[in-house]
Amino acid sequence: MGILPQFFQKNKKIIALALVTLFLIWAINVTSKPREQVSFPERIIGYIVLPIQKVFNFVKVEFNQAYLFFYEVGATKGEKEKLSLEVQQLQDQLRELSDIKKENERLRQMLGIKNEYKDQNIEVAQVIGRNPDNLNSIILINKGTNNGFKVNDEVISANHGLIGRIIEISTDWSKIMLITDPESSVSSILDRTRDLAVATGDAVASKYGYIKLTYILPEADIITDDIVITSGYGGIFSKGILIGKVKEVKQEPNELTKYAYIEPAADFKRLEEVFVIKSSIKNVSLKEGKR
Repeated sequence: MGILPQFFQKNKKIIALALVTLFLIWAINVTSKPREQVSFPERIIGYIVLPIQKVFNFVKVEFNQAYLFFYEVGATKGEKEKLSLEVQQLQDQLRELSDIKKENERLRQMLGIKNEYKDQNIEVAQVIGRNPDNLNSIILINKGTNNGFKVNDEVISANHGLIGRIIEISTDWSKIMLITDPESSVSSILDRTRDLAVATGDAVASKYGYIKLTYILPEADIITDDIVITSGYGGIFSKGILIGKVKEVKQEPNELTKYAYIEPAADFKRLEEVFVIKSSIKNVSLKEGKR
């Protein structure tokens, strides 16, 4: 084998690369000049290179779009997390403001009721327990004989509604029977007509948040929204404490008396604080018609 063939055999890769480079230089030189038609070799190059270039451009564009997508998604996720944190902080602040507002409202009610009942020895207490078997029966408060409370002391709400009376007491707690308890009975009077009746707890009525008003005479002029207050008879409850308003009037089967359902003024489902009127200096009558 001669020297020249041996040279080509050993350097065929370098020679091939050099030929391709020369060919590309020639193609660039030819295509850089303005012409109306392209040559046959250029068309061959176009057929080979164009599809490859399209694929390359497609991949490049898709890669750029994918990069931008993930970048934007990342940025959006970061922004969402930041906004979510800000929203959470605002919601926490709103809840705090709402709690403060409710607390201020309760304090205003406490102050207001103490001012309105300034002639009575009245003291606020916190509800610390309820009967789980019957929420409309008994509640427990955090004060007792150490605070001057006694059995049968009246208990009212911040909006002057009658809640019940103390039935059992210790040094630092008291048990209150609610007027919604079936064992409760309160001598009552219709504020508008002065007709007498008895407000009693009723197991069925209490499920709907009502009290039953019984022993209403047939001739009594009682209508929906009539206000019912304590009559002062019976020796336990003072006269003029707000009980509630009439929601429905019915006739007893014997037609000798009527009965009605009362919506209590006190919200028994949301009792947090109550006011105990101490019997030691309790007046015969409270401010009548307070509502």
